[in-house]
Amino acid sequence: MLPSRAVCSRCTSQLRTQASQPIAKLAFSSVANTTHNGRPGRPSKPSTQERRTTRHRDGKLRSKPAGPPPRSKSDVSAFDMFNQIVNANNTGWTGKTTAILPDDGLSGTKPMSEIDITFMLSTLVARKNEPVKQRLTTFEKSIFPHLRAYGTNLPVPISQLVKEFINGACKDEIQHGRAASCLELAQLAARLGLTSPQIPSIMALKICHIFATGKNSSSYRKFLAQNLLELWMHVSQMQRLPEQGQPLRLALPDQVEFRVALRSAQQSSDSANNDSKVTPEAFVSALFPQFEASRARELVDGLLATLCFVSDSRYVPEHAQRDFAPLLELASIFFNEFSQGAESMLRQFPHQGSHHAVPFPSEKSHELHSYITNQWPILVQLLSNENAAWRQGSAASDSKTSLSQMHKRLRKAYQERNKPGVQTIWAEFYQKQAGSAGLRSAIQARPELMDFFIFIACALRLDYEYKTAVEMMAKLHIPLTLKTYTSMMHGWRLCKDTRKIDALWNQLESANVRLDVPIWTERLAAYILKGKTGACVAALAQLQKQWNDAVQSNTIEESGAVQPSIEMVNACIKGILEIDPPAAKVLLSWAHNNGIKADISTHNIILRRAFAAGPDDVAWIMDMMEKNGVEPNQATFIILIEEMLALTSHDSPEAQVEAVNQVFADLARSNFALTSELYAKALHAVASLANASDAAVDAVLAHLQHQNVRVNPYMVTILIERSLQRAPRSFAPIEALLQRHGMADTSRGDQTLWERVIRAAALTGEPYVALARFDELAAAERPVTSLPCLNELLRALVAEGDRDNARRVVDSVLHNKMVAQAQRGSHEDMDDARFWKHHFWYIAKENNLLDETNMPGGLHKLIENY
Repeated sequence: MLPSRAVCSRCTSQLRTQASQPIAKLAFSSVANTTHNGRPGRPSKPSTQERRTTRHRDGKLRSKPAGPPPRSKSDVSAFDMFNQIVNANNTGWTGKTTAILPDDGLSGTKPMSEIDITFMLSTLVARKNEPVKQRLTTFEKSIFPHLRAYGTNLPVPISQLVKEFINGACKDEIQHGRAASCLELAQLAARLGLTSPQIPSIMALKICHIFATGKNSSSYRKFLAQNLLELWMHVSQMQRLPEQGQPLRLALPDQVEFRVALRSAQQSSDSANNDSKVTPEAFVSALFPQFEASRARELVDGLLATLCFVSDSRYVPEHAQRDFAPLLELASIFFNEFSQGAESMLRQFPHQGSHHAVPFPSEKSHELHSYITNQWPILVQLLSNENAAWRQGSAASDSKTSLSQMHKRLRKAYQERNKPGVQTIWAEFYQKQAGSAGLRSAIQARPELMDFFIFIACALRLDYEYKTAVEMMAKLHIPLTLKTYTSMMHGWRLCKDTRKIDALWNQLESANVRLDVPIWTERLAAYILKGKTGACVAALAQLQKQWNDAVQSNTIEESGAVQPSIEMVNACIKGILEIDPPAAKVLLSWAHNNGIKADISTHNIILRRAFAAGPDDVAWIMDMMEKNGVEPNQATFIILIEEMLALTSHDSPEAQVEAVNQVFADLARSNFALTSELYAKALHAVASLANASDAAVDAVLAHLQHQNVRVNPYMVTILIERSLQRAPRSFAPIEALLQRHGMADTSRGDQTLWERVIRAAALTGEPYVALARFDELAAAERPVTSLPCLNELLRALVAEGDRDNARRVVDSVLHNKMVAQAQRGSHEDMDDARFWKHHFWYIAKENNLLDETNMPGGLHKLIENY
């Protein structure tokens, strides 16, 4: 765990102020005093009328009042109502909950102590004669609800028992099971923080072993094939932040990224380049880049067995093979372009070591090896066949592809806040589903996509699109669920349309709709948006009272009572800290005394605010995290490094380096694991800060290298962007960066990196260096498509007076656009009118670089307006 004093001495001197009462201490003091008996509360600092100054991330000094903002009279009356609800029995509030705990028969609702959880787990672990499925059901219903409050930061005794339970269940499933619980075991292990890919790998081996040795009905073979697919979907989403909470899918890299990763592994070898140097481990690392190489190695056996069984139409028929197409596509690249490396997968099977807590039995491995050896030629043939059925697609898969493409395009348009783009995508999609029964069926099978669109329509105030989406759901007999209503409220909250939130809420209440935690969380956040702090905490207290009453009368199901959660508190606390810090103290104290434990998100919200107040606030938060057993997460790390560097942005480089080293040293003493993704975020945070020194950036890189974390293309891109911010601009430092980090040619690094390199060369007066990279990427079938990059290249060539090469660039861009449009269909680019409106085409038109006889329609319509 982090030490309580996570601020270096230089940062402390920056933070030291005369704040009247630290915010973090204000928020957590009563919680601490009730949690740690005998620990005196820290004395408040004396008030002062002086104004204090703080440094912000832009490097500017701003004045702030010394004390918290005055509390409004309306909030005082609201808090009176809040206290009246809490003290429903007209008794003095002692700061302790008056809730009556549910009886033992209500499994999953009674707060349980650590000792009780440990006892229940020990009992469950000892019940080895029960079927695995029954043990998992017992765990899910009776134990897991009590572990949710801990997240993945389980107390040591509980953590050890959880590992013992999972490992025992895995061993029993492997030895005696029929693979019915393999997927459930792998997913449960990940939810409990056991993120090793070894568990899903051996579960895949178990499913394949049942395929090979069991007599299975056609329906059970279909069940096993689906479980095998979903197991690899789960693996592809593990340890990937954007995939958390998303539906299962094969979240794999695209072909360009995959090829670049394989070539990087090939060229990193000291010996001569040949495909035998691309090992099976490198193949799996390129396939699942979120895992470190040593962890990815554990997936080799399970992946090889899976590929062999997917290639066997007796077990996985052709129509089911199409569902594995993204995985098979990347595997075919490895098998066809690096055949010797692929063959070593077969020679080295099994890769599993005996050191694993759950090894796959050797006798079962031998049985699988025999099957895999016989199936290998068929697998190689399947992957090399350009006309294989799995490459062709089907009506159902085409509909799924259309939905996933729409989802991707909508997400991109929303991230760019591109309202016309969203409108065009929706109009196209609405028209397409009207003429496709298959697409309508696919929409009915994925109603969450409609919820997502409704959220976007509400967030961007697209009333017509919102109305037609709701009407389409009615025509397709897709019911409006609580998730749909929650999506509406979330969208309206983001665009600050509280009137519609109130109207919908009133309708839901008048219709007696049973509400849940997510929609209540949105409602409470809307109260804070409107500045109604008192109404928010009063609503929370009312919820708690209804829950207590329902527990007491044993009518939870009938009453539809909702138990307040830390997610609800977190939705309120950030806004309350801005509006009325004393109210945050009341709310957190109330939550604590009602058994609602502050989680890492709560601490992070207050930690960010604490940096503006003083070193005691920051130290107090870190101390609370340590004493409550709350481990830091990625957000904690980013907050620490951003805020501490911001405080030292005007100090000497040595002070900035000390701040960076302090954060890394503190995290090294915790159980927090730093991944390459986090190092990249840290590098971005430091490199983008105003006045951040080179020494601070080098300090991050030094820590990265000390941990043997490889500098990836994204990190190099960050460093290139930083170099471009300097005056005078020069390409020499950028070229040195590429050489230093082993990315001297276009076979290394990803597309984004090289498009940034081309742009940087053009901006620094090296148009022919940029043009050479442009041609290299085109020769490697990785044409440049980024118009901002191409815009700078074209400007540079025009400035040089090189019309021939400028015209060649324009013609190449047009050709690549037309090829892409022909491959994907014209509908793919209907929302890309912005592509033709880009300044690139204006430069081409002004310099007579366009051949108007061969001009695409989209450009022809717009060119006359230039």
